[in-house]
Amino acid sequence: MSATDSERELLLQHRMVEELAAKHQEFQTLTDLLEEIVFRCDDSGKLTLLNSAWTRKTGWPVNECIGRRFVEFIDDSEAVTQLSSHLNDSEPLISELRIASRFGDIKTFSMRARRSGNTWYGSLYDVTELHLAMGALQESREQARKLALVASRTDNLVIISDAKGRIEWVNESFTRITGYSLQEVRGRSPGSFLQGPQTDHRVVEQMRDGLVQGKGFNVEIINFSKNGSPYWLAIDCSPVLNEHGELVNFIAVEREITERKQTEQALRDSEQHYRNILNTVSEPIFYCDTDLQIHFANPAWQALSGKVINNDTPQNLHDFIHPEDIPFLQQARDHICAGLPPSRQEVRLCDSRQNWRRVELLLSSNGHSKNGRTQHLTGALFDVDERWQQTQAILQSKAAAEELSKSRTRFVANMSHEIRTPLNAILGMGSVLQETDLTPEQRGYLDTLCNGGKALLALVNDVLDLSKLDSDEIQLENIEFNLGEVCEEAVDIIAARVEEKNLTLTMHCTPSVPQLIVGDPHRMRQLLINLLGNAVKFTAQGGITIALDWQAMSSHYGTLHLDIIDTGIGIPEDRISSLFNAFIQADTSTTRRYGGTGLGLAICQQICTAMGGEINITSAVGKGTSFRCQLPLNTITFAAPQSKNTLRGINLDHRAQRVSQSLAHCMAYQYEAARVDNTDSSLSLISADGNILSLNSPQNYAVLTPNRLLRKLQALDKHSVRPSMPQTDRRESALRILIAEDSIPNQMVVDAMLKQLGYKHVVIVDNGQLAVDAANGNNFDLILLDIHMPVMDGLSAAKAIRENLQNTTPTIVAASADVTTDARKEASDAGFDDWLPKPFTRELLQALLEKTSAQLNN
Repeated sequence: MSATDSERELLLQHRMVEELAAKHQEFQTLTDLLEEIVFRCDDSGKLTLLNSAWTRKTGWPVNECIGRRFVEFIDDSEAVTQLSSHLNDSEPLISELRIASRFGDIKTFSMRARRSGNTWYGSLYDVTELHLAMGALQESREQARKLALVASRTDNLVIISDAKGRIEWVNESFTRITGYSLQEVRGRSPGSFLQGPQTDHRVVEQMRDGLVQGKGFNVEIINFSKNGSPYWLAIDCSPVLNEHGELVNFIAVEREITERKQTEQALRDSEQHYRNILNTVSEPIFYCDTDLQIHFANPAWQALSGKVINNDTPQNLHDFIHPEDIPFLQQARDHICAGLPPSRQEVRLCDSRQNWRRVELLLSSNGHSKNGRTQHLTGALFDVDERWQQTQAILQSKAAAEELSKSRTRFVANMSHEIRTPLNAILGMGSVLQETDLTPEQRGYLDTLCNGGKALLALVNDVLDLSKLDSDEIQLENIEFNLGEVCEEAVDIIAARVEEKNLTLTMHCTPSVPQLIVGDPHRMRQLLINLLGNAVKFTAQGGITIALDWQAMSSHYGTLHLDIIDTGIGIPEDRISSLFNAFIQADTSTTRRYGGTGLGLAICQQICTAMGGEINITSAVGKGTSFRCQLPLNTITFAAPQSKNTLRGINLDHRAQRVSQSLAHCMAYQYEAARVDNTDSSLSLISADGNILSLNSPQNYAVLTPNRLLRKLQALDKHSVRPSMPQTDRRESALRILIAEDSIPNQMVVDAMLKQLGYKHVVIVDNGQLAVDAANGNNFDLILLDIHMPVMDGLSAAKAIRENLQNTTPTIVAASADVTTDARKEASDAGFDDWLPKPFTRELLQALLEKTSAQLNN
């Protein structure tokens, strides 16, 4: 080969190298301009080529990475294993790889590689941002799905509109409440079809401004559904901006508040209602704090006080209350602040005429703070000035009436005293004369005199009793007594009059009636005597019946039913209602025919009322009258032993049988009743030892009671020891007696009685001072003092004698015509031991002397 050919060939090779280098440079330049990583590996996986995109994407310099294995940069062990297993494959590789950059972050690349001979050629496309965008998109879609789910499930209305407020989407609640579907409203403005004439135009303007300015709005508005029904919404409309801050949508969340609006309207109506009430009520009502600073008062306050309460002119409640009543006001305030219930407090308030007016103040709590303390008070004033004036007038009238009643009582007591004093001489001397020898004519005159005096004394007693009961002066006793004995005592007093008029008197009781009663035996006896006396007076033929029954309420309490039944003249129905009035009888003719004052039944009613009971009457003219007393009483219960004696009645009539059964109940006898032909009636008491006491025809007795039957049966027993009259003690005639009496006739009466009774050691003086003087020098056993005497009265005399005779204790007895409760109490307080009411009989005086002798003997 010639030189020329060699040079030409060398030149050609050189030119080919230059072109190849230029192509390589061009290739390198082109690959460096790519954003995609271009790489090349040998069959062992070592990198032999990298473009500059590698450095830009991973941060690793190309010259440091050439010769290193490609898998060293992969941050995924599973991907490394997979690549290593495919190095010898001829199939192209497509996968995503995670490569760790030089700065430690991980990037994701999409790899495409193909094998050519022993070399791999490939590219890596950075999909990191794409993955992030896809993730964000997926997350956004998930959030959108959740939001759509929430929006569809919420009760609130949700509207999504474009930047101009045109609807793009609505939820199901919107359709349910408005009646419009999404297809009907899409692209429309909500205000164009939901608002109506009642919608507030000011709210509409506010909404329009919010849309125009892109700020949204918060409003409450009334809208109308498709069928025209109104509903209220609270709308919260917010703008939605894109990443560039541009308005793209509005989202409106609308909460239905129709019920709340109705409640608010009802509350406003109620508030107006109560405000109208406050403005129309006549009682002043106010609102204040605990310092009593008034914040509100109704018109009635202004009418009463003449002051207007408002924020510009604050007033304190102290300014209106009388200074002396301020403590009561503060007490009422403290009472409420302490959590106690409201209470009324009477205070004086300055009225519009500057006068002090009495009002009742009522304060109550009007709420509490978080720590439980009262913050505000509501108060009301009740004008009680007129009522107070009326009350004062009533109290004055009551005081005047009480004083008049006391004056009347004093007058009646004084009259009773003045009448009793001469009556004591009349009746006392009459009883003395009855013990002397008198001719029949003289005894008739004396009996007439004594009966007239007794009638006058009964009248005085009735008037005095009525006066006591009317004035509530009487004090009931509450002691244990035997009911049968009290009834028998009343019967004993009336029995003679029954026999004189040829009437019958019967007393019987049911088995439930207790023997022992707790109450006032004296008033029970008086009640019976008045009713029995009234029955005897108005009964000409037939008889009177006393019937006792008991209605138990408990083992210790019940109601006693006491019936007094007569066969008398009866009472007209139109006169029954006034029968218990004082000084009233059935008619004027009976007053003339039968006499009397008409006080007995009035006293009976007063006694029943005082005992907590009542008295009723039934009557038929010409047939008779029945009085029923119902008295609540306590009883003494005890188990009476059953007697072995038997009471047997043979052929007894209904009257005798009921009385004998009552006797068996009272004595706990066994009772038998039988009918035997051709045999007279009888009542027999059969004792346990076989002794029989028989009483023939007991129904023939005019006065038939259980106690009288028993006495008549016991009188038949010749072996029984019957109590004899008490014998006069040998010291009785030796009693040393001092009497102080200013009335000469009464001195004569008591002196004559004492002489008839055999008492010789008697000293009589004219006044209390002489009695004190006489008691100092003598050792008297009994001192009888009149209460009303000149120089020194009996009360002062008794006190002086007690002080002077401290070593001796004579019995001091008050003898007075003043029989009022106050007089008896004063006597007891003065040191008197006993009481002898005037006029007194010789028997009453004898009983007192025997009692004194017995005490001395003991």
